[in-house]
Amino acid sequence: MYIVESIFSQAIGYRFRSPSDLEENEIMLFKFRKESEYSFWMKNVYFPIKLCSINLDENITHGCLVMQPNKNEKHKINGNSIIEFPVLFNDRT
Repeated sequence: MYIVESIFSQAIGYRFRSPSDLEENEIMLFKFRKESEYSFWMKNVYFPIKLCSINLDENITHGCLVMQPNKNEKHKINGNSIIEFPVLFNDRT
């Protein structure tokens, strides 16, 4: 798991990476300072990604969405801890 806290790391995410660059079951955890609505986009990402807003203290998922690759569309999700992981061909999520 990669913990993503810096603004630079948040802006990069999975951009410019191919599925062959990923570790098995790779996950990014975006930790923000406050609970709010955050935007994510898929420009220069070459595989689908699933985002889930989670509560780390209670081990609860509040909502998820799947974003399609290489789109310049913003997707919004609420939370202060958000996990992001690839949805690859063998993934049934």
